[in-house]
Amino acid sequence: MGIIFEWTLDDPTEKDELYKVEGMNVVLDKKILKLTSNINIDYQSYDWGEDFVINTYL
Repeated sequence: MGIIFEWTLDDPTEKDELYKVEGMNVVLDKKILKLTSNINIDYQSYDWGEDFVINTYL
């Protein structure tokens, strides 16, 4: 199994990198950034509703 992401409402700490993406703050742990060079966050519409989709390529 690979990296698992989850959404949380949290303030960044010294262990995090903060990015502004289309008006939203995205906080990523610096350890994750050492493991992957590409993280894609997208917003998708489904029959059951809408949700964010996170993909990473190691």
